[in-house]
Amino acid sequence: MEAPRLFRRIFTGGYMALCVTVGASVAWSVTAGGLMRASVAVALVAEDVTPDSPDGRACRARLTDLYAELRAQAGGTLAGPDGPRAEAEDDWRVWSSGWRERLATVRTACRLKQPAMEPLRRTADDIERVHLAYTTAVRGFVEVGRRPLERLRAHEETE
Repeated sequence: MEAPRLFRRIFTGGYMALCVTVGASVAWSVTAGGLMRASVAVALVAEDVTPDSPDGRACRARLTDLYAELRAQAGGTLAGPDGPRAEAEDDWRVWSSGWRERLATVRTACRLKQPAMEPLRRTADDIERVHLAYTTAVRGFVEVGRRPLERLRAHEETE
């Protein structure tokens, strides 16, 4: 067998083995991480959780708090004391990332995928849709309203 052909076979075989090893490692890490998160969620909420159980009422309160935080943040971002700031989209993006993580944690910890938790799952879905609407409003303001608002502010300062 020629040296270049032999080298290609060895290299290709080694490369394939490396790919399989890395792929298996990544798959194991993702699976183990998912199982670890699932075990934490199990510890947070009892198996027989319903919207009216003590754990279910705690979940409802957590969703209510997230909704109140969303409304307050949207109000402050879109209609602060002097109207929206030029950095509104950046501020919203930073805050929004953490907020979405907290909502995802509530969804998992409260087992909202269980059939008995359907009413709270719908509530979480609605809160998430309102978040999307506010995100759209913030982005729309930045794209359409920021420059006119800056001109209006400059006009106010000259008067």
